[in-house]
Amino acid sequence: MFASRPTPTTLEMLAGIAVHRLDGLDALSAVALLNARSPRQFDPHLAVRVAAQLDGHPLAITDLASHADAERLALRALSLEPLPPGALLEDFYLQQVRELPASAVAFALLAAADTTGAADVVRQAADERRLPPDASTPLENAKLLEVGVRLRFRHQLIRSAVYNGASSADRRKAHIALEGASHAQGFVTAAAMHASAVAVAPDIPLAARLAALADAAGGRGALLAQAGLLARSAELTPVGVSHDEHQIAAVEAALGAGAALLAREMLDALDFEALTPEHRGRALSARAFVALFIADADSVPLVASMFARAADAFRPVSAVAEQHALINAYSYVWTTERRTTGIELTDFGERLQTGADSAPGPHAEILRGLAAHIFGPIPDSLPPMRETMRVIDELDDDAFFEVGASAVPLGMALADPHAALDVTRRLVDIARARGALQALDSSLWMQSTIHVQLLDIAAAGHALENIRELRRAIGYPAEHVVNAAHLALAGAPRGAVDTAGDAARDSGFTGAWTVAQRGLGCRLVAEGEYREAYLLLRPLVENGFLHVAHLSLADYAEASGRSGYLGDARAATASLEGLATATPTPWMRGLAHRSRALLASTASAEGEFLAAIQQFEQIPAPGDLARTHLLYGEWLRRQRRRRDARVHLARAVRSFDALGVVPFATRARHEFAATGDVAPPPASESDLSPQESLIATLAAEGRSNPEIAAALFISPHTVDYHLRKIFRKLGITSRRQLTDARRT
Repeated sequence: MFASRPTPTTLEMLAGIAVHRLDGLDALSAVALLNARSPRQFDPHLAVRVAAQLDGHPLAITDLASHADAERLALRALSLEPLPPGALLEDFYLQQVRELPASAVAFALLAAADTTGAADVVRQAADERRLPPDASTPLENAKLLEVGVRLRFRHQLIRSAVYNGASSADRRKAHIALEGASHAQGFVTAAAMHASAVAVAPDIPLAARLAALADAAGGRGALLAQAGLLARSAELTPVGVSHDEHQIAAVEAALGAGAALLAREMLDALDFEALTPEHRGRALSARAFVALFIADADSVPLVASMFARAADAFRPVSAVAEQHALINAYSYVWTTERRTTGIELTDFGERLQTGADSAPGPHAEILRGLAAHIFGPIPDSLPPMRETMRVIDELDDDAFFEVGASAVPLGMALADPHAALDVTRRLVDIARARGALQALDSSLWMQSTIHVQLLDIAAAGHALENIRELRRAIGYPAEHVVNAAHLALAGAPRGAVDTAGDAARDSGFTGAWTVAQRGLGCRLVAEGEYREAYLLLRPLVENGFLHVAHLSLADYAEASGRSGYLGDARAATASLEGLATATPTPWMRGLAHRSRALLASTASAEGEFLAAIQQFEQIPAPGDLARTHLLYGEWLRRQRRRRDARVHLARAVRSFDALGVVPFATRARHEFAATGDVAPPPASESDLSPQESLIATLAAEGRSNPEIAAALFISPHTVDYHLRKIFRKLGITSRRQLTDARRT
């Protein structure tokens, strides 16, 4: 036992050590651990090591701390050889179970092996094993297992301890009993899995049964279940084409479900040299998607070439599969940009053209537009690029889901970010409906990038948080899901922005680094650091990858003009004017008018600002509209038209606040204050969207986020996102202020 109870100072010290040294361990966990008995004087470092072995799980630590045998388990933490996570608790729980009657141990094994959670299945299996009706009672009394309509172990480690601690013969008996019980209760998939668990040799009929169940699971969007069934089907199939088919299909299902590490393990088990051309192409495509999902720095630069090699493998087998792989290669060459390895850009463009000639159809038309984008020059390439956008838009959901990602960079190249945003929205909707988590992850990332380009930083943050929620849900760390451009325009410290951008580049995601540079350049413009912005943006404009330099042109024009590089400012503005003629979208025309206004004489500047505002008001471009109001307001103030300036600057402040663009909101406030007024008036509730108004009403009534979410059939996180926007729009910071505002 401890020589004495630790003092509060010691408690605080241990909590501090634990919090700083162990991810996920909170102070309550550390304090609970102090109650554990030990044969030595209390040692905070020993306590921390024990807690580390338990993954910092508060319930597990409390269970361990309350048991006398915690001494023995705590001593194991001193071992130099690290134990698998949870091994200490498995030992602890297994000892508790083994102290119970044999019938209770047998019942516990049935419950641990069961996959349905249905008490009736386990009871029927217990009857088949001839266990007494009260076999579960000792487990319930020991609070190890709850038995109702469903079974629930107190802690998942109890389940694994019971199953892993049983002999192979006992596990086999349990699975046989559960197979019959599951089938009788209508759980056909569970029955098949129990049958496969006792199979010790290839079993073609059982493999076919599992494959059929996998098809059914995939049809209802249960991709992870499909992957598991197919993987087991492959194991039960003799080596050959059928085995490889099941294994690769399992990989593809695992990828769709976001289980990239599982997919990689299954890929590593394949003999690539023995694969058929079709299977080799599918395996190469899967390797590329795995590399992207897990951010494998060594493999990410090779992703485009992996897809090109997959296309080569498909070529003698399926022209459509070849074309699909090439479209994927185009989509992901943007991920690595100039750091792409394994294929030269000119050769790649020629390969796209070759693929287009393989067979007629929509894929061929798409490839011709993509090849035109690579070879350029603009405006010659614009007609086939627009045709490609049209073809993709008209595809049914199945075909669109396969190739839609290629329309995102194409839309940006066509100076139509709103079209690109619509593509991501459709991809997100399809991916969610199908449970295709890997595709959902990448679609949300593209969506966040477009929102940043449009200066809707709040929407970009919402997309990123959705990715984090998704990754946490499927067991991946979410902390590294960071868009450096979003950080820059959300007002994060410059060091954090640089670190995030450099991390993306070092992981092979050069495209994300380029986006980060554009975002940082825009922030520097907002902060009035024009020369630094000019120097940062100049390489992006002069050496832009695949004709998308125009994404930085407006910022570059402002930065160069304000820092005295008038020649560069005029050249950038001329480029914008040429693009506005070749690509006459309201967004591009608005940028051209705004850039002309910055260079125009006093007599013509006002007309250019008003023309820019008129263009941006035609489309949902609140970010660029707010920037134009800001610049126009600044110009009006310099013309000593302070009353007029206040109108436009107030609009800029409210818009930037709602969009979450901190650097521009700060600049707009300073400009407004310079007009002699205190602060711009907050927006009224008439400025809220219908959904925002409804959420504001429910929140003012005192309803919680989950209650609002249930009422509106949205997630609590979405409610929180809208509330933050509402608060920014109304110039408030809390629900209480919202309630008070409604009372006045």
